[in-house]
Amino acid sequence: MELVVVEERLSAWLTERVGSRVRVECGAGELRLSWVDGPTVARMREMAEDFEKHAGTALPGTACERRLSGLGQTVAVLLWLDRDPERTGLPEPVILDRADTDIGYPERAHPRWQRRARNLRSLTEAEGDDLRAGLRLLLHRSAATGWEDTLVWLDDLGHRPPRHLQAVP
Repeated sequence: MELVVVEERLSAWLTERVGSRVRVECGAGELRLSWVDGPTVARMREMAEDFEKHAGTALPGTACERRLSGLGQTVAVLLWLDRDPERTGLPEPVILDRADTDIGYPERAHPRWQRRARNLRSLTEAEGDDLRAGLRLLLHRSAATGWEDTLVWLDDLGHRPPRHLQAVP
């Protein structure tokens, strides 16, 4: 099967299964899959293998590039930490990497987790929406009060009126 046809069919097949656009590009004898949020890289590779069986064709080498939206990354971090709150003692880069690697479909997380992620992100808007700043705050809070109380704190942030800065004459 011609590679361009495989590229188009694979893109349509994966997009349907993932529920959001999966871009498939051909270059230098390999296929590059890219998507935002959605499944983990490991799961996407499994789906590509399923396509090979379904289409009865072998795919060339496949590179995967998953990007997480800001909200998706924040949800992934919260879900990953919630699976084992002891992880709050790990270094920030490890938490960010493992959450990205282990948590799929953050956009489909329960609305409570979406709200918590938005609440945490609202605290760091002044820092350019920097998740690292929010994660530091979250880890500090968890060390001081425990994970369960930190989740209650995140939930309560949504009930507070937004703070507005006023220019002082």
